[in-house]
Amino acid sequence: MGYGPASYINAEQVKLLNQALAPITTETLKQNFDGKKMLEQSIYPTVWDDPESLDFLLECFEESKEFYKTAAQENMAVISFLY
Repeated sequence: MGYGPASYINAEQVKLLNQALAPITTETLKQNFDGKKMLEQSIYPTVWDDPESLDFLLECFEESKEFYKTAAQENMAVISFLY
């Protein structure tokens, strides 16, 4: 399945993940963003030298937070994979 097997987290784990993500803000991510270090560690996708990469990261993060918030509220499990 693309970059590895699919992963599964049950509804309780989704709630815990949502709780962990909730206090993280885009401002926190901006302050801690280090594109050079992410490239050195081969963090997927390897686009972190692009000036727009931080905007990409922040947009994906906000979408992910909303996704897990909704899944937690609806007591849903999540299956994910990268392709």
